[in-house]
Amino acid sequence: MAAGFPPLRARSLTGRDYRLPEGFEGVQNLVLIGFELRHQAVIDAWLPALDPLVAARPGLMLYELIPITRTALPARPIIDGGMIRGIRDEAVRARTLTSYTDLGAVIAALGLPDTRRVAVVLVDRRGHVSWRAQGAPDPSTVAMLADVLADGS
Repeated sequence: MAAGFPPLRARSLTGRDYRLPEGFEGVQNLVLIGFELRHQAVIDAWLPALDPLVAARPGLMLYELIPITRTALPARPIIDGGMIRGIRDEAVRARTLTSYTDLGAVIAALGLPDTRRVAVVLVDRRGHVSWRAQGAPDPSTVAMLADVLADGS
């Protein structure tokens, strides 16, 4: 398992600032992490499986995190603005966070081999990652997550 969720400053597409992981609002938080524009389709594929899990557990929150290289920070208004224009649903904007950061530190902390695939992590506010997957959802991966949640992890 990964060492833990890295400390990050992030901002939602509704303008709320976060200090992560302590700023996550759930007791447990499912975080879909996409590194490239093409990852949005994979994130969207996860949602039908995750939405019922989140709805059934009041202490579980769902986030989409887009870590972006720190060197792109001057372009934040353009990058975030494009995402805002592309996401019409206010609730989705509120749960979508961008973080302009050191990508190497993010992948190292989470124990990811690279940024080529979407990562999904279950993390608490202390940064403890109790479950992790990469890539597109499949029934066995979703079942493993449901088991972890049922066990109260």
